[in-house]
Amino acid sequence: MATKKAATGPAKKGKVGKRPVAGMHTIRFEAAKLNSLFVVLDAIAWLETPSSGQIAQFAGIDPRTAGKLIKNACNIGLADGVGSGYMLTLPYPYKGSIDQKEAVVREALVRNTILTAVRQFLRLGDKTDVALRKAATVAGIVPFVPANLNPLLEWASALNALAGC
Repeated sequence: MATKKAATGPAKKGKVGKRPVAGMHTIRFEAAKLNSLFVVLDAIAWLETPSSGQIAQFAGIDPRTAGKLIKNACNIGLADGVGSGYMLTLPYPYKGSIDQKEAVVREALVRNTILTAVRQFLRLGDKTDVALRKAATVAGIVPFVPANLNPLLEWASALNALAGC
């Protein structure tokens, strides 16, 4: 009498069709006020590779809010993690006016890959939600969750980084 072998491999573990695709990732921008970003960037500029706790203390904001703003700054290319701290990746006028600071953030947003693609799709006549979905797909953001990218659009709108569409 022949006996059946137990199933082995991916089918047994329930992982069929769940392989990650190379180059695909998720990204999330945290909801936070744009004006709060400037005090976080000021803190990073004034301190040498500060921790998120030091940034929060310098800025006088809740550490969770500081963390959200740091994450957003890193996502748009204004800051980067170095060891256990952070540093600016673009010249930032920490002693400058609000207009000068906004100009730096606007420039980072204009150069952001996702927003570049959003502007292209808007120019082709797509609505904002459709343009965002397509841009996320082009950028390799899978799965697409609109709520994860809406704060980016809000900052871009506040600074007119989507102007000319």
